[in-house]
Amino acid sequence: MRAIPTGPLGAVGAFPVHLPGTLSWSGSVPVSSGKPLPIVLIGILGLFVLAMAGAFVSASGAFSSKAPAEATSNVADLSTSTPTPPPPTPTPTPAGPPSFAQTRLWVGGDSLAAFLCENLVPDARARGAFADDQWTVSSGLSRPDFFDWLAALQKAAATDHPNVMVFMAGANDAQGLTTSAGQAVSVTPFDATWMAEYSKRVSQAMDILSGDGRLGIWVGLPVMQGASFNAEMVKLNAIFQAEAAKHPRIIYVDPDTVLAPGGAFTLDLPGPDGSPARIRAEDGVHLTSAGGELVAQEVLQQLTATMPGTNP
Repeated sequence: MRAIPTGPLGAVGAFPVHLPGTLSWSGSVPVSSGKPLPIVLIGILGLFVLAMAGAFVSASGAFSSKAPAEATSNVADLSTSTPTPPPPTPTPTPAGPPSFAQTRLWVGGDSLAAFLCENLVPDARARGAFADDQWTVSSGLSRPDFFDWLAALQKAAATDHPNVMVFMAGANDAQGLTTSAGQAVSVTPFDATWMAEYSKRVSQAMDILSGDGRLGIWVGLPVMQGASFNAEMVKLNAIFQAEAAKHPRIIYVDPDTVLAPGGAFTLDLPGPDGSPARIRAEDGVHLTSAGGELVAQEVLQQLTATMPGTNP
């Protein structure tokens, strides 16, 4: 092999070149001043750079190939985990009928009140109240010589010790007024003398009903079928309402709220259970049992809204 001549600044040097991985090369590389590097050396350096880049890419791939596997594993763990369901919302217990355990109730009146008494007493007892009743046919406030309601109310208050008294009467009162001894006071219904005396008797009855801290409930007269008779009942209801307004512990209940929603007399309406029912008697005056129950429920509603301790 022919020797390569040397120049003044160069010499032939022999040194090994080691490449990354499995590549290696050993040989003589001429180094001379002022001359470009030979093609062979440029190729060797290129291979060296490519090898280094390949090693870096290989190392990076090895690192990055592990991280996605871990991430995939974590995602799988999350997807297969079962979240804890929230506790079920408790179902509220429906409220029962209002309790009247502290209530002592008395209800009475004339024959119009008969079916009111028949229904109100057991309804109140079913709610825990003490309840008693008294009704008398053809009675009222006009003829105490026949039946003295003022005396009867005082006796009921002293005997039963009620804290609620309910009264419904007046259908027989459009007549002359007498004393308990039977002496005439006024013979012409609704004249000035009659109005003054009858209003006084209504006021006295309300005093008893609401006395000693009691709650008194006065149930008015329902609309009647006969026009002239109904006109008299309208006048009596006006007296009841006027006197009730003067007594803070008296509640006036209008029975037509449930017996005549449209204001006109009717024999049939939906009964207490919502099915069609006969609520008024054929005489066009009295109530049936279904009608009495409708009025009883209205009275109980007034008690629930008014008396402390009757709410569930």
